[in-house]
Amino acid sequence: SCRIRASNGVFGDPCVGTFKYLKVRYQCKRPRYTHSKTVCEHNRLHLRCGRHRRIHVVSAMYGRTNRHTCGHGPIGTTSCKAGHASFKVKRKCNGKRSCRIRASNGVFGDPCVGTFKYLKVRYQCKRNHRG
Repeated sequence: SCRIRASNGVFGDPCVGTFKYLKVRYQCKRPRYTHSKTVCEHNRLHLRCGRHRRIHVVSAMYGRTNRHTCGHGPIGTTSCKAGHASFKVKRKCNGKRSCRIRASNGVFGDPCVGTFKYLKVRYQCKRNHRG
């Protein structure tokens, strides 16, 4: 829900001295479902969308931000993220129906040497508008 103040202060006064009204047309849309997938270092992440839908990456993180995710390897820090991870995953996957990307230092660089990392990607499947 939202509120809009119908006042001259908000919209200006196009006709001074005349009583005005505000007419609003609106449409409620369902929020898009965001998928979240995580894969441990040295493994491949597979993003997939259904027929007539294409991948739209919301965010990606390669590194480590907690002790629980992929916690079976050495953890020297819980505060490291590779720069440009979102950019790299978007460049590889956006607009495709299916995409595979390896969670590795070779792809993303090594933001925390000696720490076992993981790749976490949040994405949506958007309707394909191309003919």
